[in-house]
Amino acid sequence: MRFRRLSSEELSALEKEFIQFLAVSGVEAQDWENFKTSNPAFCEEKIEEFSDVVIGGVLHKAKYAEHCTKNDWMLFKLEEEEIHLIVIHSASIDLTSQKITPEDYSKIEVFKKSKKYSENKEDDLFQMMNQGCVITDGAMFEKFFELI
Repeated sequence: MRFRRLSSEELSALEKEFIQFLAVSGVEAQDWENFKTSNPAFCEEKIEEFSDVVIGGVLHKAKYAEHCTKNDWMLFKLEEEEIHLIVIHSASIDLTSQKITPEDYSKIEVFKKSKKYSENKEDDLFQMMNQGCVITDGAMFEKFFELI
């Protein structure tokens, strides 16, 4: 398994897509019902394959991500070949509890950096999400990118 198994709630929400996935894999509804009791390992394998397809698709489409701690706000732009990072750092402002106002600009440091992915976009983003990153619309990245 490349990523993670979808939860029961996630699978339930994607029931129609899962049925289509099974059909494309050559598994008919009656076969699936039989496999649940006669070959549960096969069912788990198909659920894991579907999970990887879904999560991989979401990660592939993602364009931005963020991670915020008390002293650092990391804004990521995810392109096909490389990732761009803007780090907003402050030792005196709790970046998780308030918005940064123009008066706060003197209390922050802003850095930017770009690098190639260590694995590939999807695997790197999955690792980042396991460390607290969330996929975003990129509004904050673009706002700060214009300022620096």
